[in-house]
Amino acid sequence: MGTVGIAGDPVIAQAWRAQNIPDDPRVLENTRGTVAFAFKEPNGRTTQVFINLADNRTTHDDEPFVPIARVVRGMDVADALYAGYGEKAGGGIRAGKQDPVFAKGNAYLRRFPKLDYIKRASIYNEENVHTK
Repeated sequence: MGTVGIAGDPVIAQAWRAQNIPDDPRVLENTRGTVAFAFKEPNGRTTQVFINLADNRTTHDDEPFVPIARVVRGMDVADALYAGYGEKAGGGIRAGKQDPVFAKGNAYLRRFPKLDYIKRASIYNEENVHTK
């Protein structure tokens, strides 16, 4: 899984850290290319989302990992993101190792020189996804 969503600026990251988003009803399954919120507890989603790089239905569909979107173009980019650090660069939301990321932001993450950053993303609705 590729996880994103903690702001690189610690002030912004801390402001959003405790803002919870209620769970959505499931419409999609956690198949390759779907995007879902990470969560620590039910109704405890924040700004962190992940892309399912594989079919994760057997492990994720029993929990409130509810996909909210699907990658329609660019999965080759998601597949190419550097994954060599594993949980060492902050861990998942449940791992409880993200405090340095929230406290220091990109200054902390620069300790991981191969870590990828998202500079721009676009959101398309279904009506115009095929015209872009």
